[in-house]
Amino acid sequence: MTVEEIQADYKAGLEELNTLSGAVTCHDSVTGIAGATVTLTTVEGAEINTTQTDSTGHYAFANVTPDYYDITATKRSYWSNTSNVTVTVEDPKTADISLCQKGDFNTNSEPADAGDLAKMADATVNTTLLDWTYDRDNNGVQADEDDLAILKDACVAV
Repeated sequence: MTVEEIQADYKAGLEELNTLSGAVTCHDSVTGIAGATVTLTTVEGAEINTTQTDSTGHYAFANVTPDYYDITATKRSYWSNTSNVTVTVEDPKTADISLCQKGDFNTNSEPADAGDLAKMADATVNTTLLDWTYDRDNNGVQADEDDLAILKDACVAV
């Protein structure tokens, strides 16, 4: 093979399009979330494509150019979540993402009940827990007063 042929193969490989797929699941569970919106954006925030999860929580984006991306999953009654993903030419990329139901920290499908408040209280005193789901205002402090207020608001906004 000549250098020119190798360079042509390399360039063709860079332009090869891949599939990016995965599942949106409930936090601390493998249960898929149907009807969640999954948005693919550049790391700078430009939207590339949007799709919905199927009945088992799976999604797929076809013809994705190798690059760095963010995927964001959203659904009513769930906190949104964003994850970074790198798409390469080697293999189709799988990127799963989880959502936590608003206020349902004990995952009993009842948002903001007494059990959820107890989990939030445990997070307040257990600083080694370090679980992002308890830092609802994203200030780096889990289960503080503002997080408790957001939990209270979640129970009426669900």
